[in-house]
Amino acid sequence: MESIGKRERDGIRILMNGLIESGLAMLIFGQSYPASGSEHHLSHYWEMEYIRLGKKQLLHGAKVGVACAEISALYRKIAGEGLMELDDQTKREIGQIPSPDQLREWLRTAGGPASPAELGIDKELLDRSLKEAHQVRKNRNTLLKAYNERRA
Repeated sequence: MESIGKRERDGIRILMNGLIESGLAMLIFGQSYPASGSEHHLSHYWEMEYIRLGKKQLLHGAKVGVACAEISALYRKIAGEGLMELDDQTKREIGQIPSPDQLREWLRTAGGPASPAELGIDKELLDRSLKEAHQVRKNRNTLLKAYNERRA
């Protein structure tokens, strides 16, 4: 991550390889599912809110990175507090997701914002997006969607 933040040749190579592999996964799958889940729901929700308010847009990657940490926190809360009935495999998969703190550390190391506040996303917008953002792409099945539809 540090080499990405320093814009070193190796860091750029690592970043580009990740982007290419993500693109290939989407090509093979025929959809953006492999690279676009709940974190993108939050990002697009924030984007639409900024458009509605006439505010300057934030960088897509910055929003998605910060949203990854928020989704990691929510998924761990869902699994850890038994907020939904999850099978053992799903719980194991959630356990494989990097922790919110690890994700934020990586974001900072890469030179990016690491929290909603650093993006200018206030608590009210964050809370609202965690409750409503799954509706941005209604055909996208994520744990965020399942969690919110179960609560409704």
